[in-house]
Amino acid sequence: MTRIILVSLLSISSIFSQAQSTEEIPESYTVLMDWLTENSNAYSGILNDRQTWVVSYDGYQITDEYYWDNQLKVRIQFDIRDISKATNEVRFYHSVALYPDPGNLEDISVTRFDDGVPEQLEGDYYNLMIDPSIKKEAHKKVLEVLEIAKPPEAITN
Repeated sequence: MTRIILVSLLSISSIFSQAQSTEEIPESYTVLMDWLTENSNAYSGILNDRQTWVVSYDGYQITDEYYWDNQLKVRIQFDIRDISKATNEVRFYHSVALYPDPGNLEDISVTRFDDGVPEQLEGDYYNLMIDPSIKKEAHKKVLEVLEIAKPPEAITN
């Protein structure tokens, strides 16, 4: 029940925050991100009902909050335009791994909450948790997102 409510709130929040954005976001990006966030959130709690997460986005800003027993434990935030690659790695069976430029630990913000007290950590990759049965499709969609979200100065002829 909690997971369904969180997903519903996420959908409402996503619609509202996108309406507030002043940056023009391509519709194709929104369609892909809606699919990715909805499928990741639908998988939340499946492996372990004590471990859940909520993935959301506001424009190109991605937020993923991990909960243990409904207590926020980790918040990961990044700008999808700072991600340089996405891979389907064997070691990450239930996710698609996203990486910023090698060695750049500032592009992914990780905050751990220990008894509600935030602590900043370094993050060198991010795992978008996804049902393994749709992992290849999710990887393809993430690659499409990265192409759409690529900053204009990063596009070379």
